[in-house]
Amino acid sequence: MDYFIPGAFGNRQQVQAELNLLDDRNPFAIPQPPIYHGFENEDFRTFRQEFTSYILLTGAQTENRRLELLQGVLRGPALTQYLINIIPNMNKDHDEQHTTYTVSAALDSLEEYFITDYDLQRYRDYFSTITT
Repeated sequence: MDYFIPGAFGNRQQVQAELNLLDDRNPFAIPQPPIYHGFENEDFRTFRQEFTSYILLTGAQTENRRLELLQGVLRGPALTQYLINIIPNMNKDHDEQHTTYTVSAALDSLEEYFITDYDLQRYRDYFSTITT
């Protein structure tokens, strides 16, 4: 990875040493973003919670930046669904209703697609075994 630190005068070894030192000392480093593929064994609700926490930790201020982060953490079927169905619908709604689209709306659309009746029944069965 190439980094630029002002005052390092192009000394890559010095820059890398500084970054390694910062990485080793900082116990509050921002974690890796959660990745979601949309596969059957993945839990979308957990992904949504982790992604929301990640946005808060990174301090992404604007909705555009948050949407960029969302697109960056989606892979495979989830990314395909997002690019082919969700973004065009959000753009259409934006043009017709003059509303800005949000990460929350995008996550709601993904949830409608990836949480099926089967998943809901699995959740119910799992929680009923916990409570009995």
